[in-house]
Amino acid sequence: MAKVNKVTLPEDIFNESWKADNEDGLIKKQDDEQIHGKFLLLKLLKLPNMRKKTIILAFVWIANTLIYYGLSFNTSNLGGDDFINCFIAGAVEIPAYAMGIFIPDWRVLGRRGSLIVTMVIGGIACIAASFVPPCGDYIWIGVTVTMISKFCITCSFGIVYVYTAELFPTPVRSMAVGISSMFARIGGIIAPQLLLMATLWENLPALVFGVSAIVAGLLIIPLPETRGKQLPETIEEGERFGKIVGNGRPKSGQIYKVEDAGIEDVRMNAI
Repeated sequence: MAKVNKVTLPEDIFNESWKADNEDGLIKKQDDEQIHGKFLLLKLLKLPNMRKKTIILAFVWIANTLIYYGLSFNTSNLGGDDFINCFIAGAVEIPAYAMGIFIPDWRVLGRRGSLIVTMVIGGIACIAASFVPPCGDYIWIGVTVTMISKFCITCSFGIVYVYTAELFPTPVRSMAVGISSMFARIGGIIAPQLLLMATLWENLPALVFGVSAIVAGLLIIPLPETRGKQLPETIEEGERFGKIVGNGRPKSGQIYKVEDAGIEDVRMNAI
């Protein structure tokens, strides 16, 4: 490998002391990164713009998972053949994920717009499905409207991963996606319990799913668009990214002092 890359290896590469020193350095580096990651996680919420993004995206992830699993678990209650309903619910995810690859790159929608549109349409379809009786000639109407909702939520599920990663700066990008995914598990836990609300009123679970999707979609509006934008590389850039002043324009001249929040401005080297 060294010969192909035209790199000269150190003469003492197979020396035991050299290997021990490098192993100690690697362990120390991993420990430092772990400590620094915890430090950033605790101090990150002190930055107002970053805190706003974190809270909004936490709710968006919870709503996405809640509706996705709620609709998946509810296929047997749609009426008609349970096996056909389950098959359609799984098959609809294939074009949904495929669309989730392309529509975030549309100039008209972008990442933010496509996420808002898919969640709001999914929520409206979910609410509409709750008023369709699962019997007689209305069965396929209810199944169709529910699958439109499942299609939109599945599509938004794929988009939210990309949008979350692009919204946060490099030092905390992977951490932000991990935290958001952790919040998403809350939706997965609540979903099967929420279906039990049908014992009170059979339309209640679908209404809760629909309202959650619409609210989550509308909460995304204040967040910035990331398509075609230079992504933030430092904590300071991440705090300024998408920050709005009184006239509705992003701040350009004012620099937010991250030291005031006790956070070190770190620029990660690309590997």
